[in-house]
This record gives sequence, structure tokens and C-alpha cells, in this order.
Amino acid sequence: MFVDAYVIEDMDHLTRNLHQPVKHEANPVLKADRPWEGSIDWASVIYDKEEKLFKAWYLTAGGLAYGTSRDGIHWQKPSLGIREWQGGTANNLVRPVIVSPTTIKDPYETNPERKYKMFALESPPFGMYVAFSPDGTRWRRRDAPVLTSANDPQINDRPTMMHDLERRRYIALTKREMINPYGRGDWGFIHRCRAV
Repeated sequence: MFVDAYVIEDMDHLTRNLHQPVKHEANPVLKADRPWEGSIDWASVIYDKEEKLFKAWYLTAGGLAYGTSRDGIHWQKPSLGIREWQGGTANNLVRPVIVSPTTIKDPYETNPERKYKMFALESPPFGMYVAFSPDGTRWRRRDAPVLTSANDPQINDRPTMMHDLERRRYIALTKREMINPYGRGDWGFIHRCRAV
């Protein structure tokens, strides 16, 4: 989807037509129907081409949960046995409660323990952290945040992260308290380079 023509080289003989999106009649497709969920606040969804599967990491009252879908409409919530909730592990929880996680599967990662990457607002100490996983369910968080209020005083929730495949960099976008020229940055996933 192209909202503007920034990455389009030539539009000769083309007309841009924007249409009103229509919600699918099955919405919401990912429902809070497990005792640990309470409600679903935020989700990060990818399509895994290798497994031909949609994968979602979504925030619930009990923590970050994981689901899969073949079509993006009908979701499975596998019992993973990873995180405890009220004395048991028969659930699909993969991490504690964190804020606004964004997840990618990195096709170029050579370390199998870092195939999946997550960027989220966490504490303590307060900041944007990265976490790694071999399979998207068993996560290991980096001890220190990659962004903190010390190097980004307006750090806030609702981050997003993507892999720039052409430049082989990771791009992070974070919500700001006010308009600021430091709203975007790129880094080698752990080491912050500079704001652009």
C-alpha cells in the first residue's frame, strides 16, 4: 500500500485510487477467550513464509501471548508451557506484561538463537529493549535497554521496528511526546547509531 509517492519512481499513465477499507465480518478475529487474557491491547503480527503461517504476539492481562493462523482469520492459541499463570503453565503466554511489542523474523540472521527479534517498552530500568528467540516463543531479553530517557528524553510507548532489507539495518519508530527531529533512528539492532 502506497499512501504517498515517495518510493514510486514513475506514475505515468497511472491514477491513484484510495478506497475506504471494509472490516472483515469475523472481526474481532483474535478474541480474548482465555482466563489469563482479560482483554487484548496490542498485537504484532507477521506472516512466516517458511511455515506459511501468520504469527501474532499480543498483550493480555496475564502477559504477552502467542497465536498462529493459516488464514489470518481463524487463530490457534497453543498451550506452550513456558510461563506460569495462577499456578499452571497450560497457556500460550511467552513473556511478562510489556508495552507495545513489535516482532520480526530475520531472514538474514545466522545465529539460530536470534532468528526472531522483538522491540518493546519495558522496565526496570525504563526503556526500549530488544529480545531474541529461536522460535518466536522462548525469549531472552537483552539486559540493558537500547533506548532510555537518558539518550531519548521523550521516549514513549507504541514503538515499531522493521528490517530494512536493502540496507541490512533495523529501523525503529517511537511515539513522541511532541514533534521532534529525533523521532526515528536506526541501529545494528543492539547498538544505537544515531537519530535521523
